[in-house]
Amino acid sequence: MKIKKRLIRKSALVAVVTVLIGMATACTDLWSEQHPGTYYISDGKTIATYLEEYQDIDGTNPFTDLIYILKKDINGSNYWGELKTYGDRTLFAPTNAAFDEYLKERKDLEKDPEKKKYFDNIQSVPDSILDSIRKTHLCKESIYLDDLRKNEDGSLPASNMLNRYLTYKAIEDRSDSTQVRVAYTINQFSKITVADDSTVNGVVQIIDHVIRQSTAYIPGYLRENNKKTEYSSHQGKIFLKALELTKLSVELEKYRDDSYPEPKYDSTITCLEMTGKAAVEYETGYQNFKDKTQQRVVWPDQRLFKYTLFVVSDSILEVDYNITDADVDGVPGKITNQIGISLRSYAKQVYNDDHKDDNDTLSTSALYRLMSYHILPCWLKWDMLNFRQEDIVKGHTRAGGQDSIDMEDFYETLHPYAIMRISTPYDPKLGDDAGKKIYINRKGTLSANNLTHEGVRIWNSSESSEIETNDAMNGGYYFVDKLLLFDDDTKDALDTRIRVMGQTLSPDFINSGARGRMRTDAQGALGYAVYTFKRGFCKNVDATDQSLFVVRYEDKTYDIMFFDEMNLVGIYDVSLRLPPVPKTGLYEIRIFGNAQADDRYKYTRGIVQFYLHEGKPGDEDIKWTSWDWHPCDIPVNMATMTTEPKIGNIKDSDLKGDTDEETELNIQGNDKAMRNRGYMKAPASFAMGDKVSDRLRNHDVCFRKIICTEQLTAGKDYYLRFRETKDQKTSICPVNFIEIVPKSVFAGAIPEDRM
Repeated sequence: MKIKKRLIRKSALVAVVTVLIGMATACTDLWSEQHPGTYYISDGKTIATYLEEYQDIDGTNPFTDLIYILKKDINGSNYWGELKTYGDRTLFAPTNAAFDEYLKERKDLEKDPEKKKYFDNIQSVPDSILDSIRKTHLCKESIYLDDLRKNEDGSLPASNMLNRYLTYKAIEDRSDSTQVRVAYTINQFSKITVADDSTVNGVVQIIDHVIRQSTAYIPGYLRENNKKTEYSSHQGKIFLKALELTKLSVELEKYRDDSYPEPKYDSTITCLEMTGKAAVEYETGYQNFKDKTQQRVVWPDQRLFKYTLFVVSDSILEVDYNITDADVDGVPGKITNQIGISLRSYAKQVYNDDHKDDNDTLSTSALYRLMSYHILPCWLKWDMLNFRQEDIVKGHTRAGGQDSIDMEDFYETLHPYAIMRISTPYDPKLGDDAGKKIYINRKGTLSANNLTHEGVRIWNSSESSEIETNDAMNGGYYFVDKLLLFDDDTKDALDTRIRVMGQTLSPDFINSGARGRMRTDAQGALGYAVYTFKRGFCKNVDATDQSLFVVRYEDKTYDIMFFDEMNLVGIYDVSLRLPPVPKTGLYEIRIFGNAQADDRYKYTRGIVQFYLHEGKPGDEDIKWTSWDWHPCDIPVNMATMTTEPKIGNIKDSDLKGDTDEETELNIQGNDKAMRNRGYMKAPASFAMGDKVSDRLRNHDVCFRKIICTEQLTAGKDYYLRFRETKDQKTSICPVNFIEIVPKSVFAGAIPEDRM
């Protein structure tokens, strides 16, 4: 736990001596070596008193503008009163010179002559802008630069009064000709000139510029790129304006969960803090890798919010859609010179929006629905958008899967109850393009002659080489070649087998780094470790206090698809919120099983009772274990080998007939018999080796268990519960993937493929 320091200022003279702050770039990293005497003894001043009594060398007070803003009564607020009393705050204090520069800059940028007058002086600035300024410059805790010295850049440990995190960056300061120092800037622009002046109710950091909107988070990053004329072909000004109209820009500035608790000792499992690593470690004897190294279980030391934004450039909107503005119709296009429509008007056409008002911030509004479908609540770098690791691609192609099915992942978007499918075609008919392009909501393959939906293509970095789009602190954005619409056509494309991987069930799995995709082996950044998550801080997944669930990247010799999995450990009782279905209808819910119940293992998979629950308004306020759960048949022994009569799996190679047709009929007959018992063979689209027998479909430890067939309604929540009934403390049940399959697939006119 970080201990709050009280560093109190000796005198204004000492403050002037400490104008430059930070570490010497020549390897010296101790604050005290560069800044002797910068920590003070209390003189009893509050932040308010500090500002009122501060004097420059010429005897003037440089904070009169800031004091005016803090004292001003706006909507009954009393910030000045708070700064006169006890509390814990950080004030980033711009000088009068900083405000003079701010006013001039705002006046020069303003095109409306009447509004230019707002920035004649600080007293004429509208209250809404003044309120935003003071909330931006006040943080909720004391923040000392000494706490930041181990990092070159990052976000401050506490948010400001707008609930946003300011960012800091270390820069070289050569203002002292005798020594190069490291100074800090806030939000890339405001340099701290006097640091860590402490008071009885907080700390003051004096800055040379009014803090601008951060370019470190996605909206600011997009905004800065839009200003660069050399990026004219890759600008997203219309998209940015629409994000601001819907207030989704505020969502995209979230970064850290302030309510996340600091890790504490756990009395049931030994808990050790990992030195120098961003996690807390549990010791567990449940699992061992092949080299017998004990596997550790860790939880993240903080919860981060990250996002992936898909942007359609202004030029595509104008040329392909005649959209020339976010909310104003009749604006002439810059390329076509035609009178265009607004993105809002287009959205209303797509979603048949009859609302008379234009409250774009409502999740039911057309513009909000359109924009939110372009956002994922997790950050996916290019190689994480879909399966691209060499070993995974090899397993897919050598199984022959590329002819019939793309490598695919399903993600829930910020659009309420809307998913998207991201896929990479390794289809041989694509020739040199195979595996090089990534699509959203593509359906079918050329080789199978069933490509019904081409999808929306995500541009790769080489196609927007002059612009960096993926380096924001909380994620990044990609350009796409079309608008993403959750319309009837998209829902038709998503009327398919939804195979969601265990490590993709929660955005927290991805944002924390728990999803191990693209690792070279099972040992990741934290060594031989798997991740678990604190209750209430992992979206879509919860477990009882007696349960443990972990997310891991498995050894490549293990019989699972793509080496992803979530494990349910011990006497587990875990609930998973399922991805929403795109259409109302009858669905089959399945889970992948891996028996592995022989003498090599000192555990069992457990005997599991599955339940399904339809979410209702208010359920989030009720403990989920007390919900009216619908049991799905009788408990299932997940350790049962598929060759046992209750499952009845016969390998395809053992079903050969005198002709190919007879062999196919025998295989279909065995598949049907297994389905009648509630089971299916594992997918054929992934192989552990080069032989046909290496396909997971031909491994007798692998299977798909049909949990239930239920009528599911679009726009509703559904939860799947796993409850271990044997009280076996060493149980480990892998959740490699879950399938949610519409009737059009599992009982369609065209039989479901084996992929």
